[in-house]
Amino acid sequence: MRARLHGAHVAAASFYRQQLQDRPGDWAAEHLRGRGLGTVLAPGSEWSVGYAPDGWSQLVGHLRRQGFDDIEIVAAGLAFVTSNGYLVDRFRDRIVLAAYDEDVRPAGFIGRSAGPRLRYLNTRNTEIYSKGQTLIGLDAQVKRLQAGAVPVLVEGMMDAPAVSLAGEHWAGWLAAVQRSRLSRR
Repeated sequence: MRARLHGAHVAAASFYRQQLQDRPGDWAAEHLRGRGLGTVLAPGSEWSVGYAPDGWSQLVGHLRRQGFDDIEIVAAGLAFVTSNGYLVDRFRDRIVLAAYDEDVRPAGFIGRSAGPRLRYLNTRNTEIYSKGQTLIGLDAQVKRLQAGAVPVLVEGMMDAPAVSLAGEHWAGWLAAVQRSRLSRR
């Protein structure tokens, strides 16, 4: 089952990435460019940045077409069941970055909204995802770290790709741990 859950996240990351690339003039792409992160929009970007489209079940439909069943989609934390019994995407109208486990497998997402609702949203805890056990940007920084780049732990999800723009000697990633846990140390 774990392999299927990771597979659902691989498919979701690809879907979100394509959604971002298909909408170069939407708020998500404009927001990234406005933050100086336009390079993450390039087709060859190492960053797993995407866009979760506005709609109730855009990802759910995509994952079903990819062969994932509703139980797997919910177990992966990518959707939830409403009180009416409908399966609804967890992330809607958000910039999303994939969170990776220690084996550099996608295990969850963190999403940022543009509007007044909850600004940041994480995947709920699942069999493969626990917020304090994953890193945002690890996949994009592995080669730099292996080459001796200085690791930089950042606080905000947009800060991780920003550090990488400072040069190849720096590797930024976001540890998806709660701020309160960090302040106790």
